[in-house]
Amino acid sequence: MRIFITDQSRQPDWRMIISHMNQADKVIIRDYAHPNRPELAAEIADHCQKNRIKCAVAGDWRLAWALKTGLHWPSNMARGRSIPIRPRQFQTMAVHNTAELARAIFHRVDYALISPIFETQTHAIANPIGPRGLYHLAALAKANNIVPVALGGVTLETAQRLRPVLGRRPNLAAIDGIHKLSSLYF
Repeated sequence: MRIFITDQSRQPDWRMIISHMNQADKVIIRDYAHPNRPELAAEIADHCQKNRIKCAVAGDWRLAWALKTGLHWPSNMARGRSIPIRPRQFQTMAVHNTAELARAIFHRVDYALISPIFETQTHAIANPIGPRGLYHLAALAKANNIVPVALGGVTLETAQRLRPVLGRRPNLAAIDGIHKLSSLYF
């Protein structure tokens, strides 16, 4: 399973990427700084629905409710807050350490986006946790019925290093190059 995270400045051709995804894949609508974020999110959500792909809005539960999508919790959103969740609304959460994983467990999210695994543009100053850190957090997530997803610096080459941790077909998330990771699934 792959999760594509939208970012208009780094990956503007989201339509092409979503059109090549399969129904097991997911989309997180990020684009926090987009001047017309609600309209863009509605367009992406509509495209996902037409392609039978689940999507989640990042960081805005009201917009997620309005669009009837899932919700992605950035790590700062989960600190000490209670957010209204629709019944059966799928949820993802950014997880960088065990404290954040504890929040994901508390909020009963479906997917933990564990990051950064490797060096990445998105969090250039963050220290990557590497496959060993991923293994630790992924084991805790699985033990609590949360699907672990590797995020951060995932390329065709680095994804190969994750197979011993996450299996032959690892769950991966990316902004850049998500379509290139398709070859891992064929």
